[in-house]
Amino acid sequence: MRRAQHSSVHHRRSDGCAVLRHAGAIDDKPSTKTADIAGAQNYVRAALGAGLDGKAIVTTQTQPYGCTVQY
Repeated sequence: MRRAQHSSVHHRRSDGCAVLRHAGAIDDKPSTKTADIAGAQNYVRAALGAGLDGKAIVTTQTQPYGCTVQY
């Protein structure tokens, strides 16, 4: 049986009603350098913040990056 392939840095966020609100990369910097974190746009943090504040999530889908994980 073949299973799904996903990038290792692929995040999914759903709300309390199990509605998918964000899928994709955690941030906009496909880098392993810790120095790049400070300048990255964190999509997960933005989605969580907007959801908790009752606002619309601006970026709902992004291209995931990272190595391929098969299971």
